[in-house]
This record gives sequence, structure tokens and C-alpha cells, in this order.
Amino acid sequence: MSHRAVFTVLVLVGVLDIAATTADKPSETYQNAMKDLGAFAQGIGKAVADNDYDAIQKYSVSAVNAFTVAEMYWKGKGDKDATKIAQDGGKMAADLGVAAGLKSPEGVAYAAKGATDVCMGCHAVHREQMPDGTFQIK
Repeated sequence: MSHRAVFTVLVLVGVLDIAATTADKPSETYQNAMKDLGAFAQGIGKAVADNDYDAIQKYSVSAVNAFTVAEMYWKGKGDKDATKIAQDGGKMAADLGVAAGLKSPEGVAYAAKGATDVCMGCHAVHREQMPDGTFQIK
């Protein structure tokens, strides 16, 4: 085998190894946090529309906890952008809890939208849908 062929094979192995490393599946804790945020996104709109402040408070706590897990995950990966996004989401989720405690319809609507917008922004930049319908972190 020529030196060029050996070099090409080594480069391809390196590229495939990098691709496999960047496509590592996140921990079960992170996956559960994303599921919790999915439940938040699915249910918060109805709770806000119904002025169900007890439910909003529960969604707030769940979202704050999930955003904290996401923040630690991204901090561990050294991704400052995603870490900041998770921090922003946690702040909006905490603000949601405060607004629910004040029984402020405008406040809960604003904070709920802010938290769900954070989710969508992060997904647009940091995940991709696979052909089988599952998602993978970029």
C-alpha cells in the first residue's frame, strides 16, 4: 500500500472517529430533562390560558430543574452558546414561577413564551432530526 493510501485511510478513520465522538448520545439524565421540557412546552399554554397558577408553578419548578441539567451538560461539553441558552431558559422558568406566585396573567404569558422560545432556539442550533425521526445533538 502506498504512503498516500495509508495516509488517506488514517484521515478517514480520524474523521469517522470525530463524527462518532460528536454524535455521542447524551446521558439518560439529560434525555429525561429534555422530556420534562417537552412536557412543559406541551402543557404550559393551556395552564396559562386557564390561569391555573398551581399548574404553572409546577411547570416552572420542573422547567428550572430541567434547564439546570441542560446547563450542566453543555458546560461539561464546553459549549458556551448552549450553556448561555440553558441559563436563559432557567431564568425565564424561574420568572414564570414568580409571576405565577403574583398571579400575573401578563407575567406568566411573557415568561412562558420566553422559556419555550429558548427551547426552540436551542433546538434550531444544537440538534438535528435523523431519518428515523429521532433527534441527535449536533
